[in-house]
Amino acid sequence: MIKKILRDPLLHFLILGGLLFFAYQVRNASDDDMTIRISNEQVELLRRQYQQTWMDEPSSEAVDIMIENFVLDEIYAREAFKLSMHTDDPVVKKRMRMKMELLTDLLVAQPSEEEIKAFYEANIQRYSEGHRFSFKHVYFDNKRTTSELASTLQRLRQGESVSSDVSMLLGIYDNASMRAIQREFGGDFVNWLSQLDINVWQGPFQSPLGWHFVYLEISEEAPATPLEKVYQLVVEDVKAQQRQAFKSKQQQELLQQYRIERD
Repeated sequence: MIKKILRDPLLHFLILGGLLFFAYQVRNASDDDMTIRISNEQVELLRRQYQQTWMDEPSSEAVDIMIENFVLDEIYAREAFKLSMHTDDPVVKKRMRMKMELLTDLLVAQPSEEEIKAFYEANIQRYSEGHRFSFKHVYFDNKRTTSELASTLQRLRQGESVSSDVSMLLGIYDNASMRAIQREFGGDFVNWLSQLDINVWQGPFQSPLGWHFVYLEISEEAPATPLEKVYQLVVEDVKAQQRQAFKSKQQQELLQQYRIERD
């Protein structure tokens, strides 16, 4: 029982938070409240921020201005805290919540190999490329008449060769993924394609691109991508799930510690 308590991430969070609070109190007890110290590391950080923003090295004058702004930010923050201006500020509260939640994220351990494998197997469809299609395709632009479209389907089913109108679309798609087809034709076309019978010309179907006739040859579910090829993605998904679970648990335990009163 004691071992289980010692391994509880919430206990780790409270201990870490307590240490940070203690360090903050010690620093403020020993430092002069009217002294602002600027380290070489802080100046270097300001220089890097300038470089990333302006893609250039800051001049000595620019560095002085950045340091002055940094000092003013610190002064105004301290004065605002003295006046308790932060207590009812929703922006400050949101920022503090973000920092606390970031602190909890640091406590999520690296998932074990067993957890990674179990998550992959339980969510294997997430790592599949989805349905795959092989089909022949004839394309007409939107200027074609209803009679032309009707006669085209009849000619195709009789085995005649029909040329497409000029476009960037292909005449044959071989083992194309659902995502690839959706990118090229749109989601409505994919939905229509998924319902077609095999080995018969069908259409016309109108998309934003124009009119389509399709001879579907293969429609099948693609196998899942092997774990080794999506390993890092699975690890990040496991960690995201663990962070969310820990965050939910922590929120509920914190809520139970407070009495909520409404007018």
